[in-house]
Amino acid sequence: MIYEKWCCVMFWQTFRALCFEADKTPQKAAKEMGFSSSAVKNWKAGAMPHEKSLKRIAEYFHFPIQDLTTEPDGTLILKPMREAFPLSDTEKRVIRAMRNLSPAEQELLAVLTEAAVRHMSAENPDDEM
Repeated sequence: MIYEKWCCVMFWQTFRALCFEADKTPQKAAKEMGFSSSAVKNWKAGAMPHEKSLKRIAEYFHFPIQDLTTEPDGTLILKPMREAFPLSDTEKRVIRAMRNLSPAEQELLAVLTEAAVRHMSAENPDDEM
């Protein structure tokens, strides 16, 4: 249950490194372990795999399970989602507004937003977005 309520800050980086060492893409390794492509997308977005999934990943890579969930000094790397990825007030407003749109409208808005961000980044390459 804890894995459903908490997200992992470093799991994705560890998983990617293990895949790199095994000369596999994260998608290929996940598929070989029986995970869906959406699971990989969720991990990349900061989700923590369930305990059974962590065991499967640890066995696949012959990697200690505790190293998937702790930093090198032994500190747990699980943090509440709100602490790991806090949203600004503006981000919260955008999310609330998007929830009132249809899935097609949400996709259109996402595409337009990404294009605008790329455009602004190209105009101001020294500014951080």
